[in-house]
Amino acid sequence: MIFAGYGPSGLPCFLDFGQWLLERKHPQVDRLYRQPPELVTDVASGRELSGDLLDEYRDREHDYRIHGQVTAGWFPLRSGDVLALTFQVLSSAVRKGRNKGCRQLSLNVLGAGPNGEPLEELYDRLPRIPWTAPVKWSQSVLRSIERSQGRKSSTPELLSKRVEGVLTSIARRLDHDHRSRGRRTSHAQKRHAEGERPTRMALRDLDRAAVSDCFYDQRKRTLIVLGERGRVHVWSAAGKLVTSIRYKPDAIERKKKKEVWRPARNEEIAGLRKLVQ
Repeated sequence: MIFAGYGPSGLPCFLDFGQWLLERKHPQVDRLYRQPPELVTDVASGRELSGDLLDEYRDREHDYRIHGQVTAGWFPLRSGDVLALTFQVLSSAVRKGRNKGCRQLSLNVLGAGPNGEPLEELYDRLPRIPWTAPVKWSQSVLRSIERSQGRKSSTPELLSKRVEGVLTSIARRLDHDHRSRGRRTSHAQKRHAEGERPTRMALRDLDRAAVSDCFYDQRKRTLIVLGERGRVHVWSAAGKLVTSIRYKPDAIERKKKKEVWRPARNEEIAGLRKLVQ
């Protein structure tokens, strides 16, 4: 499901990604239904997303505003399911301090799994996280746009135009990444997806890990090894490195609390170490 704008009373609306593209008469909607499905991106303006919102329901106090968004999908999950995401540029007015009258910009990434799982819980189900670089780039550019607002040449119209450029670039970078992956050889794709080459960091963290740093994912039947600074390494039962990612501490605690991850047994860790020797 992707964000489809606000209703008249400010209630957010969500749609299936395919339905969203069909309603917008997107020329590439057919690519979603190919085998395998391909990536499609769409850029929508803030006016399109909040045009139905009645004036009495607009946020006057903080002047909260959605400048526009990119919707993108499908991103494939290891389970065979697919994921669509919404990348929104939002802003609110600065009311105090030397930046009073300027706008504070932020990028919001929205998405949920096939069963409503939070986005951060899907990272170990992705062969890779293809939106990391576009998100980091856009956040850096938005900070630059924020800093430029105090200049005499800065106008609300120029800010809107620059934000529109950021959104267009996010879509273009996601498309480029998808095409680049499509040019890989089949052997390279297989090796990347199956994790045939454990990284030096993953091997080092596995070697150093205490039993308390190791868990078993009961849904995916994978072993989880925690490293420093939120590093998380996911290993298959056959000793293949599935992925290495970073989790925030609260995301790790949620998985343990929900018992998605149970503590790993000594013999499970010993068996994994033996397999990767």
